[in-house]
Amino acid sequence: MAKEAGVSVGTVSRALNNSGYVSAISRERIDKAIAKLNYQPNMIARTLFHKKSNVIGLVVPDITNPFFPEMTRAIEDVASELGYTVLLCNSDGSAEKEKQYLNMFKQNYVDGAILATHPKTPESWLEANFPVIAIDRADQKRFPSVTVNNVEGAKTAVQHLYNSGSSQIALIKGSNTAIPFLERYQGYFEEMNNLNLEPIIFETGNELKILENKAHQFFKRYPEVDALFVATM
Repeated sequence: MAKEAGVSVGTVSRALNNSGYVSAISRERIDKAIAKLNYQPNMIARTLFHKKSNVIGLVVPDITNPFFPEMTRAIEDVASELGYTVLLCNSDGSAEKEKQYLNMFKQNYVDGAILATHPKTPESWLEANFPVIAIDRADQKRFPSVTVNNVEGAKTAVQHLYNSGSSQIALIKGSNTAIPFLERYQGYFEEMNNLNLEPIIFETGNELKILENKAHQFFKRYPEVDALFVATM
């Protein structure tokens, strides 16, 4: 590269890393050499040298859950605009897989991690040598987090169903005990009580493969229901 451009190795290094002074003439020669040689930087070497990868790790509990592909797409879109690549990891709620991902993130010098799962070993993530942020279901008290007001959201949903003419409003409840789910249940119960309506609760679990069968069971048991508030995901 330096030979083709007719400049020193140090000048090429400064130009590629945008560090230090490089004259306009030298930069033009280097750009022409890059195009001619079809040069691609060694990202592994660059990451090791700078200890910066422009990669963000994202851990989700189950990518087959329809909520997480949509969330992942949104994260990836924004990350791409900012010059980052997203490394997606599926934990399946396994502490062992979490440990493997954490070690991989450390070894590859990720610039940060987003946890969209309730971490099995939060202490390990807190001790990581990169920033960690929680989104939606992680331990909100230990990490910086991005959340919504689930109680008020649930109340608004029930209000909307009621204002639309429904009075037999059922809560379709998963088996998850993470804080956001409990908050949604709380909001449902509070608003049903405010409206003097009798709560109707049906638990389905969280496995997608059994939900169709559970739906048939529900409609046989509660034919009078005229609206659903679904909080399984």
